[in-house]
Amino acid sequence: ELPKKLSKKQEVSGLGRNCTMFDTVRKWAYKAIRAHRGGIYTTWLDEVVKHCLSVNEAFLEALPYSEIKATAKSIATYCWKKDAYCYQEFIDRQSRKGKLGGLKGGKIRSDNYASKRVKALAMMKEGMTQKQIATELMVTDRTIRNWIKNDV
Repeated sequence: ELPKKLSKKQEVSGLGRNCTMFDTVRKWAYKAIRAHRGGIYTTWLDEVVKHCLSVNEAFLEALPYSEIKATAKSIATYCWKKDAYCYQEFIDRQSRKGKLGGLKGGKIRSDNYASKRVKALAMMKEGMTQKQIATELMVTDRTIRNWIKNDV
């Protein structure tokens, strides 16, 4: 499974080992991510760590595990985010969480401010400034600007 140029123990020192590992594993990962579509990120990360460990065995002087893990995490995260399918799964999951709401965020949080938004628009029609409205409703000026921009 190792590339031919890493099939025997190599003498690579300094940053060379890190760069060699990174380049070798990233090229593998660009294709390997496809097998993990619809899966879980931690499973993917474990697979990348395993591959990094196998590449590390080809070095005469092995890299410490902390560097292997950091390199694997960098590659795994990049590929996971850049893979269109995995990224869309993440976006869909976040969207579902937002719509369901919870203690904070999403539609529930937005609905909590609905009455204040109505008051803000009414105050605006009465001629109050955005600053006065923000102070009265105990929200920021930026919030008032967003409400007006979105409701007008």
